[in-house]
Amino acid sequence: MYTGKTREIYTTANRPIKSVDLHLHSVHSDGTDTVPALLDAAEHAGIDLFSLTDHDNIDGCSEIAQLIGSTQLTFTPGIEFSCRDSVGRCHILGYAFSLGSSPVADCANERRQLRRSKTLSRLRYIKDNLGFEPTEEEFSALMSLPCPGKPHIARLLADHGYADSIADAI
Repeated sequence: MYTGKTREIYTTANRPIKSVDLHLHSVHSDGTDTVPALLDAAEHAGIDLFSLTDHDNIDGCSEIAQLIGSTQLTFTPGIEFSCRDSVGRCHILGYAFSLGSSPVADCANERRQLRRSKTLSRLRYIKDNLGFEPTEEEFSALMSLPCPGKPHIARLLADHGYADSIADAI
């Protein structure tokens, strides 16, 4: 419910909002576009309002906030947290927080560390059960990603013939 409080929105546009996309990912998590490429794609697609909701990471949001002035887009920061409880797994999306918010940044950092630990655990499992181990270069590239995860490991498995596709590997 909207409480009337000011939300953190970045815009240079002075026009009505007609097209919205509030669930986009960049290379800061498991997306394929850099932030400048994402801005360009959103502008060319005619999106008026968007949110970058990278997994466990707000670095891309900070980057967009610095670049948004050269566009006619309206942007609100977002984040996607992957969660699990006794019922199962879910994704929780958060929007319109202050980029200077320590609780959001702290939570994102904690989740990124957990993601790195899970990635190492998954690689050990794959080595023990499939005999697959990425090369040193592949391992370094994987662990240098801001938020390594299942899609990145799946791409390696597909590239090495352990799966027909990324979806199959996942």
